[in-house]
Amino acid sequence: MNWDDYTLLALVRVLGLSGVISLGVALWSLRWPSVKGRIEASFLDQETGWDTTVRGSDLIVYKRETESHALAYSYEIGGVKYLGANIKPWGNHEWSLRTGSNEEPDSGKILWSGARDTAKGYRPDAGVDVYYCPVRPQWSCLEPGGLVIPLFLTGVALVLYLTLVRS
Repeated sequence: MNWDDYTLLALVRVLGLSGVISLGVALWSLRWPSVKGRIEASFLDQETGWDTTVRGSDLIVYKRETESHALAYSYEIGGVKYLGANIKPWGNHEWSLRTGSNEEPDSGKILWSGARDTAKGYRPDAGVDVYYCPVRPQWSCLEPGGLVIPLFLTGVALVLYLTLVRS
């Protein structure tokens, strides 16, 4: 094997391990107990910037829009107050679907945003169910499970292994 093969194998292993670990955490979180909590802060941050790309000998400058959702919630377990920020047990999702393609840079318009969707669902001062790890109560989330991303990561690692590494 040459270095490129080792690099690809290392990438597939890291991707697969990430998928398996996040899948384990997602499944484990389905058994976590819950308490009532409160949304302390929830806001959607929209930012517009400029980006460049080179096509042939041309330098193309285009506008790029990004969105992110900031969230904080509080909950209490056994007289101890905690502050959490995770929606899913393995983190938050801020995926976005944009206009444009590889041939044509983004026009700056976001068609769909995971950050926008979660911002709508979590308003400040709203009551929420907080799911927490019984061993470490500071590990918490608002939506246990979340199997799509871990299954996707594991599936991509498996396909890459079977098509590129094993061949």
